[in-house]
Amino acid sequence: MQSLTSMSTTSLCGHQSAVAMNSDDFEWLGKSVRKVSDGLYTYMKEPGLFYVMEKVNSDNVSHWRRYSDYQIQAAYDHTEVRQHNLECFKAQEAGLPLPENRKINVVKATLDPLDKFKKCMSFFDRDGVDVWTAYVSNSDVNHHIKFEAKEARESIEMAVAVLTHKDAPFQLHMGVHRSPEHMLGQNIAHKGISIDLHSFAAYVLRNISEKRKEFVVTTPMKSMADIFKKHLDSNSFQEGANFDGSYIKTHGKSYCYENYEFKLLSSDNSENLIFKVENRDGVNEHYWFFYNTQCVDYFVIKVESIAKLPSS
Repeated sequence: MQSLTSMSTTSLCGHQSAVAMNSDDFEWLGKSVRKVSDGLYTYMKEPGLFYVMEKVNSDNVSHWRRYSDYQIQAAYDHTEVRQHNLECFKAQEAGLPLPENRKINVVKATLDPLDKFKKCMSFFDRDGVDVWTAYVSNSDVNHHIKFEAKEARESIEMAVAVLTHKDAPFQLHMGVHRSPEHMLGQNIAHKGISIDLHSFAAYVLRNISEKRKEFVVTTPMKSMADIFKKHLDSNSFQEGANFDGSYIKTHGKSYCYENYEFKLLSSDNSENLIFKVENRDGVNEHYWFFYNTQCVDYFVIKVESIAKLPSS
């Protein structure tokens, strides 16, 4: 990936690049996002609310895997979760309505996204693939986080895995979740941060990538899909594939089959082909994408409509 300091003030895609412009030797992306070090970018929306983009590599991948394991364990075994499960069991035995607890229900709902998030970490060392974690932190981030301390893990309020490939004109967002340890601790839960987190991640990756990223592709749960629909213009995204005018066209039952074909068309209504996979070698090269999306419906967002910084 090209160094930000070697890029001109305006990139080929018309995005402002990073400029060294303060006295503490930090670099800046668009005068708002701070480049802390190679592969680490932060943005302060307000005191106590920081958005972070961290590249996954051999030095930090084990920490992100441990982070995932700690969150999954908390979602199963935290005292508050176990107490609620016991109350549900007793109510069921007595034929009574199950007790409601919205926070616990949200925590339990994180298990599937957390599993997806952790699986995404395994692609960091594939040729041509970049894996990032984008997350919301309650404390300023000046280094790659290590998760041995519970306080460090609890400082992460929400996270999502972001993947792309040097030849792919899109970025993949997977496994967005609220951190169970953060939710079950004595922490303030900020509202409206999920769309902001996707927007921040799209903004950073769009601006630092050499190849233009025309789309954000994801496979959201219904709750996240509803948030996208609420905040995005209806003309800026699509659900599914293979309908008239869709950006994604596929042929064949599944990427597991020999005759599978995947096409991605430009968002400018020209139907220009911008990405294609049509054989086993192509599927293997882009396994980071097919494995994570599998056979669920695609949610495709025009990057210009979502690549924005969270407003203060």
